[in-house]
Amino acid sequence: MRNLTYLMTIVSVLLILLSKGCKDTFPQSSITLMNNSDTDVNYYFAFGGEGGILYPDTTLPVTLTPPFPEARKGHSGYYDCNCTEEEIFEFISSDTLSLYIFHPDTLAKYEWQKIIEDYNILRRYDLSLGDLQRLDFEVIYPPNANMEGIQMWPPE
Repeated sequence: MRNLTYLMTIVSVLLILLSKGCKDTFPQSSITLMNNSDTDVNYYFAFGGEGGILYPDTTLPVTLTPPFPEARKGHSGYYDCNCTEEEIFEFISSDTLSLYIFHPDTLAKYEWQKIIEDYNILRRYDLSLGDLQRLDFEVIYPPNANMEGIQMWPPE
């Protein structure tokens, strides 16, 4: 019995040490979009990449096409990565991250080219690292009092 307790203690310590090492090596971060509207929405985080866009360019790229992730009404959508929040901004090489929100009916009804031409979005948030930290990495749609001071289009 004593050997079993000793073995369990060693295994527990090893698991704690290994999980701490993994956490330090591979930090996990997440940006949440909380959809408080009365309809589902689709969203796009502009991280650049192939055909992507980066702030201050806020046009919708031709090479980007739906489907986009969905945040159901009353629920959250997420962007998760194995990096720190600061590293997200290093990765995009910009001080601002744009988040585009679309109505699913718009995406279903219109061709992407028409959506681009009419800039048919519900909202665009232009978020700095400081904005996200102040919001505790939870962006609210439609904007509420917590979103005061956040740059967005169309403006409030």
